[in-house]
Amino acid sequence: MSKNSHAQGAHSRAHMLFGTRKDDDLSGGSGNDRIFGRRGDDVIDAGGGDDRVRGGRGDDTVVYVAAENQDGYDRFDGGPGMDTLLLELTGEEWRRPEVQSDIRSFLQFIADNTNPFGQVNGRKFQFDAFGLEVRHFENLKIVVDGIELDPADEPAVAIDDEVTTLAEDAAVSGSVLDNDQIPDLVAALELVEGPARGALQFNNDGTFTFDPGDAFDELGVGETAVESFTYRVTDVDGDTDVATVQIIVTGTNDGPVAVADQTATDENQQLLILASDLLANDTDADANDVLTIQSVGNPVNGFVFLNADGNVVFTPTPGFAGEATFDYSILDGSGVQSTATVSVTVNDVPDLPTPGDDVLIGTADNDTIDALAGNDQVFGLAGQDTLFGGTGNDFIDGGDGDDFIDLGDGNDIAVGGAGNDFITGGAQAGSNDLNTASYSGATAAISAVLSGPLGAVTGDDSVGTDTLGVVDRIFGSDFDDVFTVDGSWSGSQFTGGAYNEIQGGGGDDLIIGNEITRLGYLDAGPGGVTVDFINGIATGDGVGTDTFSGASQLRGSDYGDTVIGSANDEQFRMRGGDDVIDGGGGIDQARYSSATGDVIADLGPDNQTTAAVIQDGFGGNDTLIGIENIRSGNGDDQLFGDVHRNILQAGGGDDVLDGRGGHDTLLGEGGNDHLSGGDGSDFLNGQDGDDVLIGGNHSDQLLGGAGSDVFIFRSSEESSVGQFIRDVIWDFEAGTGNTAVDRLDISSLATGMFDFLGAETETFSGSGNTEARFNNQTKILEIDADGDTQADMEIELQNVDIANLDNDDFVTS
Repeated sequence: MSKNSHAQGAHSRAHMLFGTRKDDDLSGGSGNDRIFGRRGDDVIDAGGGDDRVRGGRGDDTVVYVAAENQDGYDRFDGGPGMDTLLLELTGEEWRRPEVQSDIRSFLQFIADNTNPFGQVNGRKFQFDAFGLEVRHFENLKIVVDGIELDPADEPAVAIDDEVTTLAEDAAVSGSVLDNDQIPDLVAALELVEGPARGALQFNNDGTFTFDPGDAFDELGVGETAVESFTYRVTDVDGDTDVATVQIIVTGTNDGPVAVADQTATDENQQLLILASDLLANDTDADANDVLTIQSVGNPVNGFVFLNADGNVVFTPTPGFAGEATFDYSILDGSGVQSTATVSVTVNDVPDLPTPGDDVLIGTADNDTIDALAGNDQVFGLAGQDTLFGGTGNDFIDGGDGDDFIDLGDGNDIAVGGAGNDFITGGAQAGSNDLNTASYSGATAAISAVLSGPLGAVTGDDSVGTDTLGVVDRIFGSDFDDVFTVDGSWSGSQFTGGAYNEIQGGGGDDLIIGNEITRLGYLDAGPGGVTVDFINGIATGDGVGTDTFSGASQLRGSDYGDTVIGSANDEQFRMRGGDDVIDGGGGIDQARYSSATGDVIADLGPDNQTTAAVIQDGFGGNDTLIGIENIRSGNGDDQLFGDVHRNILQAGGGDDVLDGRGGHDTLLGEGGNDHLSGGDGSDFLNGQDGDDVLIGGNHSDQLLGGAGSDVFIFRSSEESSVGQFIRDVIWDFEAGTGNTAVDRLDISSLATGMFDFLGAETETFSGSGNTEARFNNQTKILEIDADGDTQADMEIELQNVDIANLDNDDFVTS
C-alpha cells in the first residue's frame, strides 16, 4: 500500500489486516479481526468483535469504539513508538463510574510504567468497564459524542448568572450551564437554595423558568427588585461547584382600584368629603404610587364638584331624603384611571316652616307641622301626623297613618293617603277659602257621604276611612265612585253647605247631590264633556259616564263642552274650548270668572229664542241660548243683556255692562266700569273704581261704590217725579268746594246757567235756567230742568247732607 493507504475488512467476517511501511488507516469489521500496522504512524480502528491489534513501529493511534464492542474482548498492543489509545464513548458511557475509574487507573498506569524516554513498558492494563486489554500505549485520548475531552481530571467551574424580567409579572427563562465551564461534562445539577418569592422551575438539563406571578406587584415603573437562587453542578469526575443566578425583576405600572364608599348627610345639608378619606380604601399594588382624585360626576339626587383643594363637595337635591349617589375617578402616577361609586344616605330632617312658600317633608314618625303662611307643600309621610296648612294655597299629603289635616285659609288640597284621616278646612271663611279633599290616587273606588257637619269617605287600604269637616270639594278616583250629599250637609266653607263640588274623576260615578251640588269636570281630556241636566247623565273624555241628580251647578273642562240645562235654575262655570250651552228653563248663569282674557258677551234681543255666540275669555267662542245671567272675569269685559231680566256681573278690569230691557242687576266690581241699565227698573252697583252709572228709564237703584263715580241722567224721564218712578242713589258722596267725590251729570238736559239753590224751601226762579234744591229730610233732590218753576225730575240721594252739596257736585255742560 502507498503512504496513507486505507484497508478495511468485511463487516461480519474475521480478517487479518497488515499495514505497510507507510502511515496506514486500517479498519476492521464486526468480526474477530487481526490487524498489524507494521511501520508507519498508523490509525487502526478494529471495529466490533474480539479483535487483536498490534501497531508495530511508529506513533500509532488505535481506536476503540465502546458502542461497537459491548460483547467483545479486544487486545491492543501499541508496539514501539509513542502510541495513543483513542476511546470513543457516548455521554452515557462516559458518565459510568466504572468507566471513570478505569480512565483514572489507566492514566496512573501510564505514569507508573513510562521509562525516562517516555515509553511505556510492556505491562498490560485491563479496562474493567470494557472488554479491553492494552499495552505499550503512551497516550490516551477521549472522544465523547464526537467531542474530544481531556482524559485528565479537570475542575468543574460554575459561573454566576444574571437575568432580567421584562415586567414584574413576566416569566423569564435561561440555562445556568450556558456560561459554566464543565470540561468533564455534567453529571448532575442540584438546586441548593430557591428564590424567596416567585416560582422557579429548575430542570435537570440546567434550563430554568422563573415566574414572578404577583409577588412583585408593589414595584412601580422604574423600580426593580432582586431575587436569586443557588445551584450546584457535578461533573463526571465528581468535581462540584456552586453558583448563583441573580434575577432582576423590572417593575411595571399596576392600575389603581377604586372601591365604593358609603357616607351620610342630613337633608339640605352640604357634605364635604376629604380626598384622603375617599381614597383611604382605594388600592394600588404599586407601593410607592400616589393616587389622586381626577373627577367626580353622574350625581343622582344631588350635585357634586371638586373644590380648589381637591376635596369633594356633595349637595343633596333640595328637599330630598333617601339614597343619593355619585361617581368618582382616581388616577395613579402613570395616568391609569379607575372609577367607583359613592353612596350617600341623606337623612330625613323635618323642615322648618317659614311665612313663604315652603316644601315641608315629615318623617316616618308622628310629626306636627305648621306650614304658616305661603303657598306650601306639606308631606307627612308615615306616622300619625298633625299637619296645618296655615294661610295661602297649600297642598298637604298626609301619607300613611291616621293623620289630622287642617288646611287653613286659602284654596287648598288635601290628600289623606292610607289610614283613617281627619281633614278639615278650619274655620269657615267664604268664597276665597276653597278646601278640596283629593282621592285621585286611590287604588279602588271610594264612597263619600256628606251629611250633617261631618262627611265620611271610605275606600281600600290606600284610603281607609276619612272624616271630612269644612270641606267644599272632593276629587274622586279613577274607579266607579259613589257620592252622596244630603240636605243636612253643612260642612263646607259656606253657610248651610251652600256650595259643594264633586269631581268624580275617571270611572262611571254615581253622584247624588243636595240640589246645590256642583259637578266638576276640569280633569276631562281634549274631547270635553257632555252634561245633560235633564236626564242626569254626564259623559266625556277621561271621565267615564256619570249618573247624577240633585246638581244645579257645573264646572266645565278646558275643551269644547256641551251643556243641556233643565227647567231648574242652574249655573254653568265654563272654561276653554268652544262650548255650547242651552240653559233650558229656569234662571241660568253662564260664568266666566276665571277667564284669562276679555269676555265679550251679547245675549242679543232675546236669548230665550235666539242663540248668541260670545267670546269666552279663554280663546274660545261659546254658543249660549236660554241664558239669563252672565258673570265675567278680570279682563276688560263687555256684557250686554237682552229684553229679559238679566244679572250681569263683571270682575276686575274696566268693564262695559248694558242691561238693555228688563229689570236688570249690573255689578261692576273692580276697575273703572261703565254701567247702563237700559229700560226697566234696574239695580246698578259700580263697586270699586271710578265708575259711570246710567240708570236709564224707570226707577233705578244706584250704588257707585268706592271711587269717584259719575251718575248720568240724559233726560228727566230717566228719574221722574214721584216715589216709585224716581231713581235712588244709595252712596252719593258729595264734596265741598272742589273736593267732590261723586258727581251728577245732567249736561244732556240742563238749560242756561245752572244753579244749586240749596234747601227745598228755596223757590225756583222761573228764569229759564236749570235749578236744583235738596230736602235734607227726605233726601230728595228736585231739578227744574227747563226753568219754568216746576220740578221736572227727582233723585233720592241717601246719606247726603245738604251742607256738602254745591254746584261742584253737578256736571252741567
